[in-house]
Amino acid sequence: MISRIIEEVFPFLYFYYIANKKTVSVYDITFSNFEFYSGLSDEKIVVRLESEHNRAKEIDDKTFKFTLALSISLSIISAGASGVVKFLPESPLSPYISFVFFLSSFYMLCGGLISLGSLKTLPKFGYGTYFEINKSRESLIKAIVGQEKVNIIRHIRNELSYMSLRNGFLLILFALILCLFILATSFFVSHLRFEPLTYYCL
Repeated sequence: MISRIIEEVFPFLYFYYIANKKTVSVYDITFSNFEFYSGLSDEKIVVRLESEHNRAKEIDDKTFKFTLALSISLSIISAGASGVVKFLPESPLSPYISFVFFLSSFYMLCGGLISLGSLKTLPKFGYGTYFEINKSRESLIKAIVGQEKVNIIRHIRNELSYMSLRNGFLLILFALILCLFILATSFFVSHLRFEPLTYYCL
């Protein structure tokens, strides 16, 4: 439960924790892994390995191109929207609104930094001359297990980058709602006259 809350509220912190934890276990192959893949032929494992290689490329492309572009766009929007605070009527909420805008920019920056991680080279299993020379059923199973684990890290990176952007966007919406509240309050205060009750009775 606590882990889930941390993941939702602080996705950038959770990413570095879970990524480091899973990276350490990438090369760990258990007996259950061998038992799980024992039902597949070598040809099927090779096909699965190629599929995981293609999936790795697709995830990295999606993370870098889409998420990074969205992060930059939303950061610019957040920075521009924060300038609205200067034109608001005086209100005790103004400092808090500025802080919320700052926080939204921070979340989006973190989302962008996480997505930039897709440029980092992660281990790739099941390729190269050495692998081809020493190819065996055992090496194929080790390769597919390792590649699947690395792709899980890629998937987590993509999801947590998106979650950082989502949180930043929600903070922008919250700050804009507060801005509208201040404007509405100022409008009603300046346009409504409060007369004595006897005024309306006459």
